[in-house]
Amino acid sequence: MKSMMNMDYLVLNEATGNVDTFLTKVITTVTGVGASVFVLAVLIIALCIMFGSISPKNIGKWWTALFSCVAGAVIFFGANLFKTTIEGLFK
Repeated sequence: MKSMMNMDYLVLNEATGNVDTFLTKVITTVTGVGASVFVLAVLIIALCIMFGSISPKNIGKWWTALFSCVAGAVIFFGANLFKTTIEGLFK
């Protein structure tokens, strides 16, 4: 754990230079972008299912894609909820 505390010099943070604040910013940015992309994909796929004329042969692929994107969004939102726990590992 002491070696993690000595890693402060690797972080280019002007205010505090702490690894935990840097990780918080990185996790917030990555999870925000990832969650936004997956939610946008869910909305687009849902619109295609509702208003598109999809053949019965291909409807299973659309529902699989919809559930996969929902799962991806849940993963990113979950990682955003646990960012304080992740940053606590480096305190």
